[in-house]
Amino acid sequence: MMASFLNSSIKMYYFMQKKQLLKFLPLLTTALLSIQCAHLKNNITGMETKHADSSLYVTLDGSQRYQIDQPIMIEFKVTNSNPDTLSFCQYDTPFENMVSKFLQVENGKGEEVKYMGPMARRVMPPPAETYHKIAPGGSKTITFDLKKGYPIAKAGKYTIHYIGDTINGLISKKGLSITVMDGK
Repeated sequence: MMASFLNSSIKMYYFMQKKQLLKFLPLLTTALLSIQCAHLKNNITGMETKHADSSLYVTLDGSQRYQIDQPIMIEFKVTNSNPDTLSFCQYDTPFENMVSKFLQVENGKGEEVKYMGPMARRVMPPPAETYHKIAPGGSKTITFDLKKGYPIAKAGKYTIHYIGDTINGLISKKGLSITVMDGK
């Protein structure tokens, strides 16, 4: 009888331990996946370049004045101020086209112009082909039409800043102020 009681006590103890472990399993799984994704992001396919370094800066440039009925072409430039070749992920940049909100656009009253373009679903961690290399002191530039994602429908002053995402590690160095005029 004592053996039966001891045996059921041991089974109950293991059952309770298993139940406690199951409570922490989702948290443990999330933590391990996060560590693995960070490791993969930094060591993707054995590339010999550094990723997501704060020495990659974004500047926005363009005309100071635009007509309301014309495209608003903006130059997006990523510059490497590091002595090493660096790379960045194109996610949340115009290098993957206008498929996410990567800009903060405000009118002259400080009101946000909402992003109205498509929102991409992405593969995580980012595949190797989504990274762009930039040599030391070099830069990579692309021009895009702001109106493809932001409905600029009224004349006035606007400010544009790159907000990006933490996955690409780019830092906004210079925003842009523009004036949109009536086409009349």
